[in-house]
Amino acid sequence: MTPTAPQSLAQAASSSSADLLALHRDLPAPTIDEIVGEHPSAFPHDTDAAARDFFARQGRGLWLGKAYGAPCHDGVDGIGEGYNLWRRGDTVVREERFSWRIEPSGFDGRDALVMRYRAFGSVSGALDLVDEVRTLVPGSLFLGIYHTRIALPGFTGPQRGPRSGPAVFLLGPATEPTRGVDKASAETGHRSLAHVALGALTAPPRTRPWVARAARRLV
Repeated sequence: MTPTAPQSLAQAASSSSADLLALHRDLPAPTIDEIVGEHPSAFPHDTDAAARDFFARQGRGLWLGKAYGAPCHDGVDGIGEGYNLWRRGDTVVREERFSWRIEPSGFDGRDALVMRYRAFGSVSGALDLVDEVRTLVPGSLFLGIYHTRIALPGFTGPQRGPRSGPAVFLLGPATEPTRGVDKASAETGHRSLAHVALGALTAPPRTRPWVARAARRLV
């Protein structure tokens, strides 16, 4: 039986990871209008402590959320950029950029907002972290899964072939406009990097036309 969809960030966070994973496969990708901006975040109750302890051990602080900028049209059409928000002491830090695009999921082939961290130099980029976000409640609640190249105990699911199993995160409605990272020079890369195009070469055929456009831009 498909679990009932939660209607708020707090309600979703009280759900189990298994129930949320079951919901994720049937949800639509978010629209640009509802995703652009800075969003508060949460983990499901059964993974919250372990995930936050994982971040604390890395010295990254308290994870507050994610932000998305509108897709650019001066590089590879349809690719946007975003970043994460952290609290360290009394300071909110904006860092760990990613590229994003609406494209088929690597798990079920249906559209999702797919985020690729390896487009930029960061801890998450080194882990080849990929997020896939879909809409639970239009404009106000989003359900994401994430996976890495190598499984990380306490953070991802167990290894499944060439990738870790998926784990779950949640985003609430955008509460602030996108501001950009604090120190862009500390994270090398840009939206049209070859990493992004090469990473899509293994994607389903419908996503490959934009790879050709990227290659033309990079030569």
